[in-house]
Amino acid sequence: MKCKLSLIVEGMDRENFDEKSFLNLQNGKVFVFGEYGNHYIDDNQKVEEKVLYTGDIISLPGRHEINEYKIIKDFIDTIKDDKIQKQLLITINGNRAFRRFKDTCINLGIINDWYKFKNNTYYELAKEWCTWNNIEYIDDVVTKV
Repeated sequence: MKCKLSLIVEGMDRENFDEKSFLNLQNGKVFVFGEYGNHYIDDNQKVEEKVLYTGDIISLPGRHEINEYKIIKDFIDTIKDDKIQKQLLITINGNRAFRRFKDTCINLGIINDWYKFKNNTYYELAKEWCTWNNIEYIDDVVTKV
């Protein structure tokens, strides 16, 4: 069984407090299980709750393993303009830091740079996760720089 790396990346990106993403080891599909429904990412087909208890699934990396705050700091380190870099560093302190960071990236016109950096980082994390878990994958991610 091989899984599409793009589905793993999307599943990792969907992780939040209300949803958890898993890889079905039998069919190579990624599904989201959460408050708003249970469905496979690629075809939106409903997933029965009993799938969670079969032993044929593995949880994708969650927010704690991904550490998006570190990814944001790594992105800020790539910014060459000192003024912009300082402005972004200020936004990531305190409550609602992620929202302020994203809004600031939009206002500065660098939101696409952020998304590209984040996607590339998720891509690398997904490859490492697959290797660590002996999961074969199809490298179908096209957003690499």
